[in-house]
Amino acid sequence: MEQQTKKAANKANSVLGMLKRTFTYWSCDSLKILYTTFVRPHLEYAASAWSPYLSKDVKILETVQRRATKLVPCLRNLNYETRLERLGLTTLEERRIRGDMIQYFKCVKGFNKIEWFNPNTVTSSISLFGPASGIRGNKHRLNRQFIRNFPQRENFFTNRIIPNWNILPEEVVNARSVNSFKKKYDEFKQGVSPN
Repeated sequence: MEQQTKKAANKANSVLGMLKRTFTYWSCDSLKILYTTFVRPHLEYAASAWSPYLSKDVKILETVQRRATKLVPCLRNLNYETRLERLGLTTLEERRIRGDMIQYFKCVKGFNKIEWFNPNTVTSSISLFGPASGIRGNKHRLNRQFIRNFPQRENFFTNRIIPNWNILPEEVVNARSVNSFKKKYDEFKQGVSPN
């Protein structure tokens, strides 16, 4: 994953440098359009397959976005989180998690057909049956696979999605379409009660 991370960051930095040389005036709107169209796709391409899990790799990718957000003169002296907020962006890590959730939703609902070698199984917990059925998460909570002596397997798609999937409320997991899931997921992450 280290090689893929460096390759993605180098390509994105190269495109960002080209944009920086091409455009002399940067506004929040122009940066957001150019960055999300030409730079960010290099950082996110097939991220569900190679998603970085080491802090150093995550930092390499996030550094590209940090650099991009400093191109707007009025944002240059603000901290990273404030720059993202003003631009209407989120961290790349948050976007990877969202992408994983959307991908897994597609798998669960049958929009994507995957023959899993080792499929996830629904856990038997207090959130499934009985009077405490609504305490935490949803009724489709998943078991995490136990991996011995193979830490890289912990970050495989089927394992890394579980903590985030298990905290989703029932109305998000039971969305009828991908767009509905995205909307309800975004509302849940923003603290808005999903409809």
